[in-house]
Amino acid sequence: ALAAPCGNACPAGNDVAGFLCAISSEGVEAATRILDATQPLPSVCGRVCPGFCMDECNRAAFDGPVNIRALERWTGDRRADPPATPEPAANPLRVAIAGGGPAGIAAAHALALRGHRAVIFEEGPALGGLLRTGIPSYRLPPEALARDLSRLLALGVEIRTGQRVTASDVPAHLSRFDAVIAATGLAGSSVLGCPGSDLPGVEDGLAFLARAKEGLEPPISGPVLVVGGGNTALDCARSALRLGAGKVTVAYRRGRGDMPALAEEVEDALG
Repeated sequence: ALAAPCGNACPAGNDVAGFLCAISSEGVEAATRILDATQPLPSVCGRVCPGFCMDECNRAAFDGPVNIRALERWTGDRRADPPATPEPAANPLRVAIAGGGPAGIAAAHALALRGHRAVIFEEGPALGGLLRTGIPSYRLPPEALARDLSRLLALGVEIRTGQRVTASDVPAHLSRFDAVIAATGLAGSSVLGCPGSDLPGVEDGLAFLARAKEGLEPPISGPVLVVGGGNTALDCARSALRLGAGKVTVAYRRGRGDMPALAEEVEDALG
């Protein structure tokens, strides 16, 4: 049978239709078992996923798409522990994963569910990557991320923080592990590349968001200009307002309809 359009649109490969039917007929724990097969971060994705599944929902032609993202968030927040039971592996492998962001977390989750031993090497002090440093708390509360990560640890995934893995480290890791997965995430931020971009007061958006989550010193005051029209730009604009900016202006090179940020984020920023 062909998968439902919503399921086909999900980059994580979630069984969206099965998950929704399980909520309706069997309850949270049944829906959880379906999500667990493909999704290590339901509380997170239920908050920050772009919702490609909802764009393709058949109900859109009648009375509007099912709010799949909200239902995933609701399920992730209310599910009970423990997590899914791993399958026994005929030949258990030990795999090193370089990077503890979403890709590394997903790789460790998939391996652990199939009975393999995953060890995540994370350069920072904690797992999460940009989920931890690049998404404001009003969109992704720290407790939601912690709740999802606790289930990953309960599967037996080992975490080694404060350890950066470079290309030169891979041969040594291969002597101790059966495989190495590179999940190093965002390589670097875009730069303006125009005169004045290195002046005092000009700051990279992701660096600003990381500082905002840690507590800005000194605090913001006066007008702020945000260059860009993606989700990071909107997160910076909304965070700046929350942190004391007198006025925030978002400058984008194309029209408002071309902005890559989520439409709801744009509306919330304007509101």
